[in-house]
Amino acid sequence: MRDLTFSRRPWFLSAALASLAFLAYANSFPGAFILDDLHIAKHNPLFEQFDLITLLRADYWYGIENSGLYRPLTVLTLYLNRLLLGPGPAGFHLVNVALHVAVTVLLWRLLRAWEMPTGGAVVAALLFAVHPLHAAVVNVVVGRSELLVALFLLLGLLAAHRDGPRAMALTALCFLMALLSKEHAIVLVGLLPLRDAFHAGTLRVWGRRWPLYAVLLGIAVGWLVWREVGLVNPLPPSRVTAAANPLIALEPLARILTALQLQGLYLWKMLSGVDLQESYAAADLPATVDSFLSLRGLLVATTAGLVLALCAWGWCRRNLLAFFAILYLVSFAPTANVVLPIGVHFAERLAYLPSVWYCAAVGAGCALLIEPSRWRRGMMAIAVCYALWLGGMLLLRNREYADEVTLWGAEVQNNPRDYLGWQNLAESYANARRPAEADAAYLRMLSLAPDYPGGLRSRTFFLLRAGRYGEALQAASHAYAIAQRSNDPADLAIDALDMAEAHLALGNHATALAFLDGILLPQMRGHARYLELRGKALANLGRDAEAVEEFSRVTIDLVGSDLRYYHGQSLFRLGRVTEARQQLEIAVKAKSDGATWNLLGVVCAQLRDLPAAVAAFDMAVELEPANGYYRENLERALREAGLFRDQ
Repeated sequence: MRDLTFSRRPWFLSAALASLAFLAYANSFPGAFILDDLHIAKHNPLFEQFDLITLLRADYWYGIENSGLYRPLTVLTLYLNRLLLGPGPAGFHLVNVALHVAVTVLLWRLLRAWEMPTGGAVVAALLFAVHPLHAAVVNVVVGRSELLVALFLLLGLLAAHRDGPRAMALTALCFLMALLSKEHAIVLVGLLPLRDAFHAGTLRVWGRRWPLYAVLLGIAVGWLVWREVGLVNPLPPSRVTAAANPLIALEPLARILTALQLQGLYLWKMLSGVDLQESYAAADLPATVDSFLSLRGLLVATTAGLVLALCAWGWCRRNLLAFFAILYLVSFAPTANVVLPIGVHFAERLAYLPSVWYCAAVGAGCALLIEPSRWRRGMMAIAVCYALWLGGMLLLRNREYADEVTLWGAEVQNNPRDYLGWQNLAESYANARRPAEADAAYLRMLSLAPDYPGGLRSRTFFLLRAGRYGEALQAASHAYAIAQRSNDPADLAIDALDMAEAHLALGNHATALAFLDGILLPQMRGHARYLELRGKALANLGRDAEAVEEFSRVTIDLVGSDLRYYHGQSLFRLGRVTEARQQLEIAVKAKSDGATWNLLGVVCAQLRDLPAAVAAFDMAVELEPANGYYRENLERALREAGLFRDQ
């Protein structure tokens, strides 16, 4: 095959690949917010009063939990996305698609810089552009972190292809940006030395390149230190549960063997592009490896040993397939549950960066087979058919991301015993304000996993928002009993908050306060939800001074919260009327309801601002026209103001 040099028609091929990558997601617009998107992208408290210093010191799940995840650059891009393109999902999705397009073009440019024949580089970038495995990253807003890591790491590798201080600075900057996007970007400290050694054909190149490696290592160490000492999170550290990752319950050797077995499933999904899911429960995956000496354990260990031996053999013969296979394994190492267990046992989004090297390996294989002229047309025809297959699967997969209900409905249809899928479907119905269907999905989930704490907490949240407080208390009590058996202080604290909220709604204010005061974790006592619930309990018990003290400690506004109403109410009863008005004026902007407007009217009347009182009472009556008390307040304010209204 006559090869195109890197300097001939590169921009034409780049533009063609970019267009193809964009068209592959043409049927995915406008997109939708899926699960984590709701907090991270839609209702992130960091966006309300944006502060860069707070962002740089905040957990990824700021205001919700202490997850140990640190991705400030990802959150910053989401904030800018919202600022420039609006709060709807379409703008976020557009940027995700654009980032995927950029990664596709960068892959092609990098492979050509690494002297892969043009035909092979084009095949690799083409497959990457249309692979359906990437739908879980591009179509979900929080997939932004995976896209940014791939973008910056490929840019860093491309910059490191050159020598000199400018190239070193650019590589270091790209590495830092990748680390601030998602944690597994740390793999660059392994990828780059491997690339240098393979390209030079000797390990001696490390002696020449050590200043660059030292800079990258220094950045990695500084990043790790900052994560330990620079981040501020008053909440107790979150704990990975066996429901989220069953591998954590296994002995280390069994966990490693099971994780290696799952690598075979990842590879199959990359090869075939079929049976893809947004989330996986244990029922969706192969059985765990219980023992090294079992038939399954011996088979997994033997296969893994054979793969490593083949990679070593190919490396020694400077085989590109072996080289890309090693880069693939290194890229998967932090998220494969082999080194350490992570928060999830299997997820397609984790394969985005490794799939770069899978596609590169396929491209390298095509380049080798294309060389003999008698195979050229047949090989190119196979590559095109494979790309068409993957592209067709992607177009079908995109349709499932039209909205949450469609996505999770497809998941449970594929595997009706997936209790995590049923939980996600229930939450999707709840988000779509379809309570009857949400309730049915929750009951189906609990029939499959009656003692699943995460599901019980999710159902409790749904029941609280639905006003079914007695049932919410039952669900929270069940979860609390499970946490007591496992003696987990963090879970006990979360369930105590749920029980306290249910008791408050049921009018059991003293009981609610007892549950809150019984929380032993000091970190939880700084949580906004704890402070809000305790303040409400104190306010309802007539202890307004203590309630105001608790409300004043809340630094973020929780979505849908009526904290400012209670804060204003307690301030008013304490005679601090001007402060009460300030709180209530903020409250009606965030959540407009009759009670808040009516109280604002009372406060304004107390301050003798009768026009403002009339306006507030008028709004209360408009929102709740059947409320006679609000109407009486309005008429009284009108009389006092000397105004008349046509009857």
